[in-house]
Amino acid sequence: EVLRERDGSFVIALAPDVQPGNWLPSPRASGPLRLALRLYDTPVAASVGNLDREALPAIARIGCGA
Repeated sequence: EVLRERDGSFVIALAPDVQPGNWLPSPRASGPLRLALRLYDTPVAASVGNLDREALPAIARIGCGA
């Protein structure tokens, strides 16, 4: 389950060390990191070729040491 803010938004931290809230472990190695967003059983997943980019979550690089 994803923890959400009062306005419905959410933040997921990717880090090698445990983070509070929504956290995904990542490798300590330097270099590129590829993220994939998979949408299952959602209205966005059902709209083939008609994707509204405003409806997708944004990915922002914040506080990265690189």
